[in-house]
Amino acid sequence: MRLALCAMLALVMLCSLQRPTAADGTGITPDKKLAKELAGLADLCYAMGIKAKDSGIYNYAKSFFNHALLYDADHKETRKILGFKKKGKEWVADKEDYGMPVRNTARAEKERELFERIWVETKGEREKAADKLYEFVADPKLDSRQRLLALYHITLIDPWHEKGHRAAGMDRGSGANEVWVHKLDADFAHQRGDWTKGVSPAASVAEKTPYEEQLGISFGKARGERFVFHVNCAAGAEEIAARLVPFAEASWRKAHEFIGQELAEAPKDDAQRLHFTVFDDRPNYAKFIDKCAGIEDANRRREIAEQGWGYATRKPAGNVWLYPRTQEDASLRDGIAHEIGASIIANKCGYRLYWLNRGLGFLMSNRSLGTVRANFAAVKGTAVIPSDVESMPGDGTCTAAWRFRVALAIAGGKPLGLSELTRATVAGFGELHCAFAFCYVEYLLAKYRDKLAPFLKEAYDDTYARYQKKEPPESGEAVLARLLRHLELTSEALQGEFALWALDNYLRLPK
Repeated sequence: MRLALCAMLALVMLCSLQRPTAADGTGITPDKKLAKELAGLADLCYAMGIKAKDSGIYNYAKSFFNHALLYDADHKETRKILGFKKKGKEWVADKEDYGMPVRNTARAEKERELFERIWVETKGEREKAADKLYEFVADPKLDSRQRLLALYHITLIDPWHEKGHRAAGMDRGSGANEVWVHKLDADFAHQRGDWTKGVSPAASVAEKTPYEEQLGISFGKARGERFVFHVNCAAGAEEIAARLVPFAEASWRKAHEFIGQELAEAPKDDAQRLHFTVFDDRPNYAKFIDKCAGIEDANRRREIAEQGWGYATRKPAGNVWLYPRTQEDASLRDGIAHEIGASIIANKCGYRLYWLNRGLGFLMSNRSLGTVRANFAAVKGTAVIPSDVESMPGDGTCTAAWRFRVALAIAGGKPLGLSELTRATVAGFGELHCAFAFCYVEYLLAKYRDKLAPFLKEAYDDTYARYQKKEPPESGEAVLARLLRHLELTSEALQGEFALWALDNYLRLPK
């Protein structure tokens, strides 16, 4: 049954790109029964929007109303409260502010509490709606794309729906909070407690370093085999540096192990080690960016100093981060693990396969901490109403959510292929790109780990030879072609195989 499901969905991915696109952007058009059920969700979203409006959190109200219009573009109550009037067959905004105040009247520190209260107050209605949708998910006779579409909307309106989570390949975690964990993540969770096992403790650095001489700032410093950490914060800088070094050393080893790479000999002196630097306040971070980051363009330097939260440094190589909560360093560790994974690929073939760099980075974050704490700017394609928040984020930004979005994109005939990912620029690399990058890397490590190391060595040798001859490096498409040669697959064959693998490993639809 599962094999038949996967084969059918892979066929959809490869052959049905011209299907009509549903309003939710999944590419799956709901059938008559499911469409009726989904249209009914407009009332629920409208009711949640009213609660948000009455609570003075108008940014969330706008987002809820936006969802109501996505479910039913002609939802009269929503259109009326937003100040739309119908002219002919079209709704036209009758007010410049869409009938909604621009600023919240609720205090900023109360916003999240008020938002969460709405979800608690509507728990019964949402669960009832989700249970009705799950009837579609649980029907093995129904077209599998319809089942996935119903499951997608369950994640939006009831992110804690137990049966929905299980259909999306998740189980309850063993922690006190019983967080839902994808079955693939659970395979690695038990290893995290031993992440730094076998790594030597960091050595304290007493001597004054070049960074301190250039900046006139004191740091807490620690050194490992391959890393030097500089930490500047209000308290406990030495302890934080000593704690982060073994984590970075272990992550370096693990990343090489995952991709089948031998560890090179450790550097003999600090100039050859990677330098990771952490600040807890922007003025000192800005001073570092100005004097030590190696950014030649003054405007770019000022932009990173004033708005950035991290940057890759040169001479010595490494990274710098602005991180205000140094004592609670989970997000910082996520960034360290991610950067290590990305930089190992960059050392071999630069960033010409940007998806491969970021994919291994996200995989490192996930395996070391179970997280992918990247930040993304929401872009609304409907332009119904402007809103700077997402009131119905589903499972949010995590690998379990990414796996489901990838499966849904495959089912809807809207996958991101390797050529498309390779052409994507850094500026255009959105969350779906990140999801596919992570999933492709997860698949490559599961199926072709033994072929990655030879590919990376050959890519490095070619890059070095071109550098010696002062020739430009290979294009991204050429590096991708090199990868495919090592995998002994065409791009189309790889994507078809990936679709089968992803749908077989990511989902657990009821039989």
